[in-house]
Amino acid sequence: MKQLNNRNRPLVSVIMPVYNAGDFLWQALESIFCQSYKNIEVIAINDGSTDNSLETLQKFSKLDARLKILNNEKNIGVSGVANIALKHAKGKFIARMDADDTIPPDRIKKQVEFLLKHPDVVVVGGQVDLVSKSGAFIVHKNFPLRHDDIIKLAFTAMPIQQGAMMINRDLLPENIIWYRYKYATSEDLDFFFRVFQYGKAANLPDTVLYYRQHGESLTQVELPKEIFLQAYQIRKEALKKYKVNIDLYTHFLMLFQYILVLILPSSLIYPLYYIWRGLKPFRYPKVNILRFIQHTMSYIL
Repeated sequence: MKQLNNRNRPLVSVIMPVYNAGDFLWQALESIFCQSYKNIEVIAINDGSTDNSLETLQKFSKLDARLKILNNEKNIGVSGVANIALKHAKGKFIARMDADDTIPPDRIKKQVEFLLKHPDVVVVGGQVDLVSKSGAFIVHKNFPLRHDDIIKLAFTAMPIQQGAMMINRDLLPENIIWYRYKYATSEDLDFFFRVFQYGKAANLPDTVLYYRQHGESLTQVELPKEIFLQAYQIRKEALKKYKVNIDLYTHFLMLFQYILVLILPSSLIYPLYYIWRGLKPFRYPKVNILRFIQHTMSYIL
């Protein structure tokens, strides 16, 4: 678990769940193996894909032996395959990567250097650019840099992009359950709250991930209400179980978001969330403000 090539160049294990990502997978793999930081392994697990994803993985593994392939005959979901992949990971640091995203060439180097300089940090992320299917820039997604601000944001939004994170494995218990199945749609938020108990959190000021947005993205497919309501349950658990202290204003925002999710039609949840999160250029459906007010008032009155 604590394998190191040397003190300054620790092994990094990149965990990549793969499901029907054939159109983008080769590009994602290239962006990892072209990193300036070379001491890496990639644990890619094909989760019952019905396209050419497995074939693509097999072809790429012939070009670079650092790619390790696991294969599921049936689809079990991101949480399940990530947990399986982690059992095979040998790195001191664990990075996450989705099979349809790409990363800049110095992402791993910057995150490794940061974790080596800050041994009390258990998880580091960074800034994220949302891109289209073709890779064209859509909008920049900002994340706070400091631990206290990250904790605060966790009660209303995702504080670290899952595909942008790197974990210092040495700070975690060996028997920790990475992703819990009971939170299948918000497993990353649940994971972060539990990880925050073992060290500080940080985000780099640099862009570390190009997060692809398309119709097949998980957040586009899952029911918005289910995702947000599950996130609310995770936040309530964090307040009670982990004794996390937040200011009154943040507590109000968390409750206000919960109420809005309950009363809003599903079609409005993500559009309004994108606006609140500062992602205005994102291509969400047009919101009819008058209909929104009428719909909301019908629940309140």
